[in-house]
Amino acid sequence: MFKTKRAITAEEHAAIIQREQNTERRDFYELLWHTGAAQSDGACLLAEDINWEARTICFTRKKLKSRGTNLKPTLFRFSAEIEALLKRRPAAGPLFPYLVSGRKLVFLEAVRDVEAG
Repeated sequence: MFKTKRAITAEEHAAIIQREQNTERRDFYELLWHTGAAQSDGACLLAEDINWEARTICFTRKKLKSRGTNLKPTLFRFSAEIEALLKRRPAAGPLFPYLVSGRKLVFLEAVRDVEAG
């Protein structure tokens, strides 16, 4: 049986950000918090997915790729806060190089650490 899913609270998010020393992971957690992106989608974002002029990020959801090629990509506008975060990330290629290399579930580990106290 599956556990009930829930979003983290603002207090849990603040605790995760405060504890995290790694800037790549901290930026990743902030991006997930502000955009609602799935971990796998956030970890796989590329600098090329960003349209700085339109202030948008466009990508195809990873878990929906198996449904075929007739999918509309996800498109969202970003705030000044997200812009500052994105400018700290690499200007080309993966925004989160360490995470895209196979450590996508670090967020779950961070949540468990906060829940454990």
